[in-house]
Amino acid sequence: MEVALKRGRTEKFHFQQDKKHKKKIDDLGKLCNQLFRETEEKREEIKRLKEAIAKNRETLEKYKQDNLKELEAAKLRAQKDADMTLYREKKKFLTRFIDVFGHLEHGIENIKDENSRKGLEMLLGEFLSALKAEGVEIIEETGVPFDPGIHNAIASVDGKGEKSNTVVKIIERGFRMNGAIIKPAAVYVSK
Repeated sequence: MEVALKRGRTEKFHFQQDKKHKKKIDDLGKLCNQLFRETEEKREEIKRLKEAIAKNRETLEKYKQDNLKELEAAKLRAQKDADMTLYREKKKFLTRFIDVFGHLEHGIENIKDENSRKGLEMLLGEFLSALKAEGVEIIEETGVPFDPGIHNAIASVDGKGEKSNTVVKIIERGFRMNGAIIKPAAVYVSK
């Protein structure tokens, strides 16, 4: 009996030990399942975050490209504005000299002394060369159709064989710079 009793206790002990182990194993299984679920959730969250990061990178790249385009456009506008301001100031400056040129040209006609006249004509030639070097063109063609964009009609005269509305005489030269009229030519036009 002792053996049986001992064996019974041993079996009971083993049974209790098995129950404890089984509970621990079950608890570990539950813990593993929970950790597995949490790991999967974290993986999904990491995947969503990576996708969000990629999308944000794309958005940032788009903003960067848009900003670069805007910056380039702003640079071009600023350069165009600067060029236009320079052009206007240059035109204003040259207009003053063109007026002086016209006065000198008319003054030469009234000089009687040949040497003085030649000296002033040379000076006028240098003046004209300086204007041309700055991109100024002279409008002084006769026999061309009258164009109100480049000519200022002072009077209508008999054309003596010229077609009607043709420039027959330049009274005062006109000037243009880069295709734009600085000062229109004062002309006589045929009737």
